[in-house]
Amino acid sequence: MRVRLGGTARASDVWAIKLLLDGDGDRNYTPGVDTVLAIATPSGVPAAANLPFNLTITAGAPQDLLILMDIAPNAVVGRLLNLTVVQADVTLPAGSVDIVSGANYPAASGPINIVAGTRPTLRLPWITVSPSVDGIWQDLEYPLGPANTAVLDRPVGNEVPGYVTASNNGTRLFLAVDATQDRGLDTPEGVALGFDTDRNGAPTDGMDAVFWVNATSASHLQYNAGAGNASLAYCGRGIGATGFRTTPHRFYELSIPLASLNVTTIPPNTTIRFAVAAPPYFGLTDGGNRSTWPFLFGPAAAPLEDYGDLLLATGFVPNSRPHLDWTGEPGYTSDAVDPDLGNSSVAFQWRITYSDPDTDAPALGEPKLHVSRDGFEISGSPFAMRSASSRPNYFAGAIFLYTLTDLLCAGNYTYEIDVRDARGLSNATPVEPGPIVECPNLPPTLFSPSVTRLVDQAGASFTYRVAYADTENETPTYVRMFVDRGGVAVGSQDLNFTTWVGPPNFVTGAWFRATMRLDQPGFNYTFRFRAADANGTVETEDIFGPYVLVPPPHVLTVAGLDQAPLVVDQGQRMVPFLNVYLTTASPDVDVTGIRVDRIGSSTDGEVSRILLYTVVAGNLTLLGSRPPFGANHSAVFPVDLRVLQGQSLPLYFFIDVSPAAVAEDTIGLELKNESYITVGPGDLVQSFFAYKSTRALVNGPPAATNLAVNGFAGASPGILHIVGANPALSWRFTDPNAADLAGTKFNVSVSRVSPPTVPWFRNESGSLVSVPYTGPPLVVGASYVLQVSVFDGRLWSAPSTTLFRVNTPPPIATPFFPANQASDVSPTTNVLWNPVADIEGDLVTYWYWVSSDVGFANPISATTVSPGSPALQLATGTTYYWKVAASDGWQVGGNSTVWQFTTASGTVARGTIVGRVLNGTAPLPDALVQILVNSVVVAGNTTIANGTFRFANLDFVSYTVRVGAFGFKMKVLAAAPTRSNPVYDMGDIVLIPEVHDGGGPFGGNSTGTLPAWAVVLIPVLLAMTIATSLFGLIIAVRRRRR
Repeated sequence: MRVRLGGTARASDVWAIKLLLDGDGDRNYTPGVDTVLAIATPSGVPAAANLPFNLTITAGAPQDLLILMDIAPNAVVGRLLNLTVVQADVTLPAGSVDIVSGANYPAASGPINIVAGTRPTLRLPWITVSPSVDGIWQDLEYPLGPANTAVLDRPVGNEVPGYVTASNNGTRLFLAVDATQDRGLDTPEGVALGFDTDRNGAPTDGMDAVFWVNATSASHLQYNAGAGNASLAYCGRGIGATGFRTTPHRFYELSIPLASLNVTTIPPNTTIRFAVAAPPYFGLTDGGNRSTWPFLFGPAAAPLEDYGDLLLATGFVPNSRPHLDWTGEPGYTSDAVDPDLGNSSVAFQWRITYSDPDTDAPALGEPKLHVSRDGFEISGSPFAMRSASSRPNYFAGAIFLYTLTDLLCAGNYTYEIDVRDARGLSNATPVEPGPIVECPNLPPTLFSPSVTRLVDQAGASFTYRVAYADTENETPTYVRMFVDRGGVAVGSQDLNFTTWVGPPNFVTGAWFRATMRLDQPGFNYTFRFRAADANGTVETEDIFGPYVLVPPPHVLTVAGLDQAPLVVDQGQRMVPFLNVYLTTASPDVDVTGIRVDRIGSSTDGEVSRILLYTVVAGNLTLLGSRPPFGANHSAVFPVDLRVLQGQSLPLYFFIDVSPAAVAEDTIGLELKNESYITVGPGDLVQSFFAYKSTRALVNGPPAATNLAVNGFAGASPGILHIVGANPALSWRFTDPNAADLAGTKFNVSVSRVSPPTVPWFRNESGSLVSVPYTGPPLVVGASYVLQVSVFDGRLWSAPSTTLFRVNTPPPIATPFFPANQASDVSPTTNVLWNPVADIEGDLVTYWYWVSSDVGFANPISATTVSPGSPALQLATGTTYYWKVAASDGWQVGGNSTVWQFTTASGTVARGTIVGRVLNGTAPLPDALVQILVNSVVVAGNTTIANGTFRFANLDFVSYTVRVGAFGFKMKVLAAAPTRSNPVYDMGDIVLIPEVHDGGGPFGGNSTGTLPAWAVVLIPVLLAMTIATSLFGLIIAVRRRRR
């Protein structure tokens, strides 16, 4: 747009021409609402300004444009000027088919006369407590009166909202620049303040000063003179609340010595030429936007001659507290609000009289009106009241007012008005009740119904939206939508609150929204809304839409990753085998089922189950677990999963290996092709080759077998007769896996059966299969358990055990014949000892040694199971030494004490025992006769036909004679042949028959009447006679030969 200057004025009389979009349509500049479209300096003769901008005008939405002029400070007084725009001055884009109507052109302003103006001046107050330039804005730190504080919302073009305030004492100038909307760090950012110290209207080298501050540093510069002394001023910057805004934002503070500005004394009317405009920021800057004071904002920085003035205070002036009073106007005699009662559409106006005995104006933004509802300040409170007069008299009293409309009905309203004067003293009214806002009894309304998207594919989600409003500010009971397709109901759904239409109340209205998925295509969908409050129900008409198209299929892409180990253990659980990742470039894909096959040489029974997991909200979540079965060894998992666009949905397959899995078999998983994944209607799976896992080898646990102690296997006789302090403990390592040839660890222990203790164990790495027992001494006769476990590098074997017992040796056999140091002993004597019994029931074998050498060189020795030797063939007249030892077959109990005897030099007399056994008076043949010494049988025989018996070649000792026969009671008698009576005749021995209950002459089984010893004696008697009493028989035979 081109704007022409008319009248007598020239281009130099206008600082800038500015084009604005009048946002509120009030045909006046409203800071923060109206938008600056272009700023240009007029030039040429006749003068004109070209204003480039881009703006689209749509039908039914007219736009108001404002054209403003900034008159130059040096404009010539008395000249006239006006502005004109003709049809040709409005330019459209090249090639546009639009045209500019000439109906309202030319557009022209009336002429205005340039008159003399006054230099903008801030009138500073005297400050008694110096502000702390520390980046913290303390309450009452700066006086904020209208005379010493400028609002940076004009001239047009200022785009950094804020304030500049100034005050002084006798030595310092205090400045604060508050960028109320600067809440973050934007580059460039800072403020630069200029001083025309010598007031000559031009930069003077070394005299005029610039102070600038940004977020990180500050400096004091002199015009054209480089860096000055930064200590001359104290500069601070901060982010926080200030007296102008409680939300944290950026502000700057400066404390400047007056002497640095050539002010040493302050007589009346002392001024400092000043502007928020100097380089490098040319004012207050925030991210490329800037604001200035006091001169006109234009394309170029203004010269120093256009700076404003700071009128310094000359000293302290006493200050009195301001007053707030009811205005006394009709409706305001006893309170500050009128009317006292009304509904939400009523405009409630508050009015208060402000007066100050010192004629001080209220601080900027004061007085403040605080309005509360139910104890809480309403949105926007407190409100800055405005003066009702353009020329207020603060001494006599000035009325300030504020009007509120659209108050929410109901609730308990209260208000309070407080104020500070320009120098910081304050006052306030009491908290007063009111106003009362009534609620009308009206039904709600629904407006702006819509559905988005208007066109989409089947399966898409459509958003239904409507605005609800209620004059009484009542919350809706419900807001509901109804969707039909071809007149048939598809569904209904309650809508949810989303946001307010305007202020946060239902009077203005609130947006409600719900989303519904439409799965069937069609061009015959309709929808409507219904809402209700406590007073009634409202419903919209049916509205056509949306259009639901047949969608293309949604494609699922599958990728797999082998996770299987090389080896798995029998019974191992949760073994990862295969990861599968599902993605789609479509909006979504519904997955309904997944199949996976077991592969490898194993059987289905070797897999307890296959488990399928996914991740939900960051947690591993089980989708199902199944064993493989069927001809394909498959596990099929029904699932309900949705894969969204841009999402990768992971699936994890694990296997629980059966404890019965066979070693050396292999186990794996396979996802063969796209048919293994089933998807919802309208979806498909992209083809892929098989994803297979490694076929893991089944590892079986090893075993410790062939446990042995001292080489004796378990349950063998030898393992129950262990001897030695350090028996050898051995085993064999076996493993079902061919590659596991030897163990890597073993655990071997020995535990006592009773009392149960573990006296010794070893738990070591290595492949040993034999170790010696090195624990505490084993207890003789005690039973122990050998336990062994082996490790193949992955699994421990089950413990293998075997029982062993420490052998108890038999007691030491003691000699008793011939007596120790006996003499005149027959050279054919035998040696006898007391028999011993093995506590474990083992057969005792005796070793005996007879030698004429005390060291037992070349002895006569032999073994026998009887407690005596056969007749010896010894030299006559010789001293012999002898000893005996008992063995249980596993261990010798120890040697007896050595006895000695001397054989006779000539013929030696021997004893004889004879007798006859009778049945009544009749001889009894085949009767059993034994002779015993010290309870040991030394000879035995049976009677001959005439019932007689004879034992010859006997030593002269005392004998016990036992006589018995089948069917007769046994008799035990004594016999003792001596040298003086070598033949001991026992005479007739009459046996008494046993009494039997039938069954023949002996009562049936003839052995049934004998004592147990006799029954045993019969079958062994001949053996005993031969094995233990050869000496008797030999003598008898020899004597018979003689």
